[in-house]
Amino acid sequence: MKIAFTSCFDAYEDPKQIVWDRVRAQAPEVLLLLGDTIYMDYFPRLGRPRKLSNQEFANEMYNRYKAQWGVESFRKLIASVKRVGLTWDDHDFAWNGSCGAGTNRKQSVPQEKRRISKNLFLQFKGWAQQKNITPEYPNQPSLDHLLTGDDTGIQDSFDYGPVRIIMLDGRTYREDPTDEKDDGQMPVRSLLGKTQRTWLENQVKASNGLKLLCSGSTLTRSGESWDHYMDYQWLMDKGFKKTIVLSGDIHKNATQLHGGYLFEITSSGAALPRIGGGSGNFGILETEGGPVKITLYEEDGLDKTKTLPL
Repeated sequence: MKIAFTSCFDAYEDPKQIVWDRVRAQAPEVLLLLGDTIYMDYFPRLGRPRKLSNQEFANEMYNRYKAQWGVESFRKLIASVKRVGLTWDDHDFAWNGSCGAGTNRKQSVPQEKRRISKNLFLQFKGWAQQKNITPEYPNQPSLDHLLTGDDTGIQDSFDYGPVRIIMLDGRTYREDPTDEKDDGQMPVRSLLGKTQRTWLENQVKASNGLKLLCSGSTLTRSGESWDHYMDYQWLMDKGFKKTIVLSGDIHKNATQLHGGYLFEITSSGAALPRIGGGSGNFGILETEGGPVKITLYEEDGLDKTKTLPL
């Protein structure tokens, strides 16, 4: 079984995205997109979408999703795999550093924009998960339609063979980052939210096979990673077995062992040819029920391989 994973790509900056041809050459059965599928903002215009009206925000986001669907190499890869999993990170949730449950004016996302974002994400997700892949993309829903629906997150899970794939939502429930800690010197703010943490624990406990926790944010290594929130220590304390974290965001490939038992594999910078971005990065996870082989690729070819003794 082969599972491909990556994140961070922009059809406006790279309309060809040859990385997908290289992924397709590996013949994966599953494709996992770990966030920043579009870029509502990027340096030096960080935070620009905050100032857009709801209609302007919807137009911008819809057009960027439509442009990504217009990338032929991307559609060919989507058509070649059997399952597609997607989540989001800040740049496709709203804007840089955005928090769905925050209160800081620059980072918090109003309810109207959260609903617009969720409905347009679900439209793109539904189109990517259909069986018959065509070049056409569905019409933009009306603003009234985009403003309907509940205010819950986009977390999701599915099984492929013996592997349970859990797509986490690290934005909808994210609170403001802070240096505030409790008496035990642990962060007090939450990234996943209590409801999603309970859901995640149930998802893991209900499966005896390999579990893949898919996160837009890394566990450590960035200003927005899990270790700035209480969720990191919560995850470490759970000691989940047969579990690997797949993450994106940081525009490079990386591997890390947390707490002596939990492997995190990061692949980011699939097609973002800008300063501070990256292109050609993706990972392939292979398993037949025993050890897991991870192969990371970069623009010039093979990056690194690692066998995880789960």
